[in-house]
Amino acid sequence: MKISNKSLNLAPFFVTIGAISYGIPATIYNTAFKHGVTSGVLLCGMFLLGFIMFFVLVKILANNHKILKITKLKVIISGSSIALTNTFYMISLIHTSVAASAVLLMQSVWISILIACFVNKTMPSLYQICVVVCIIFGTILATDLLNQNIKFSYLGAFLALLSAITYAFTIQFTKNLALNLDPIIKAKFMCFGAFLTIFVIFIILNIFGFNSDLKNLDFKMLEKSFIFSLLAAFFSLIVPLVTFSYYMKKLRPGIGEIITSVELPSAIFFAYVFLNQNVNLTQIIGVLIILISVVFANYEKKIKD
Repeated sequence: MKISNKSLNLAPFFVTIGAISYGIPATIYNTAFKHGVTSGVLLCGMFLLGFIMFFVLVKILANNHKILKITKLKVIISGSSIALTNTFYMISLIHTSVAASAVLLMQSVWISILIACFVNKTMPSLYQICVVVCIIFGTILATDLLNQNIKFSYLGAFLALLSAITYAFTIQFTKNLALNLDPIIKAKFMCFGAFLTIFVIFIILNIFGFNSDLKNLDFKMLEKSFIFSLLAAFFSLIVPLVTFSYYMKKLRPGIGEIITSVELPSAIFFAYVFLNQNVNLTQIIGVLIILISVVFANYEKKIKD
């Protein structure tokens, strides 16, 4: 399929919107926890509501056509990466600081580029490697990891690193899997796969006593979790999946992965506004380094020319 110049010009903008949107859920999760909403209920509600919203969007906007069962199955299975990303990241926030979890989640930038290089049998350019190094440096400053008083645990760090790996796979799935499938239909099936994964994990953990969410589940809990699940579904599923599915494939290899690093400045900004978390000069410098690096990544071709 031929890609128009207009689509190519808009692609970085919309992928940036998706990345910014993905920075919002950390604030939603923390606020939900403060209101007594448990992680299992929040995750199940988020993916169920996300699937329902995509179901409605498909009816309104998508072009219905016959889908091969094997294609549908692959997309549904790929949704497990979204479920695991949110699960690992959410639980890591309980054990370690938002800063430490965020910096490890952002390792998805270079992990995703490595996956793309392996899949496409190519090597990242020296320019892209330099940009990624700048982003990692900016990330360390932006999350204030040099502050010795930062809350840290090895379990939280391990979970956040796992979320980075699964997030990297999510980026590649939205970019490379089932390219002929309508992006909204694709996002619906991915969301359905995510819900199935979370639901099975939730039930198993409760059966074997690793989680007590089912015992504490009541109408009041469901009522409180609904609004948080709805917001989390919109910002961590609807916006990122639609923008990534439509526009990731229209970017040069490695560029989309780099743009997703905007998620970190977004997370810091919304945490500052809604959670009253302090932001110092070092963090502001780190954010600026990330943003400038992303801008330069998008102008690689023009610079070469």
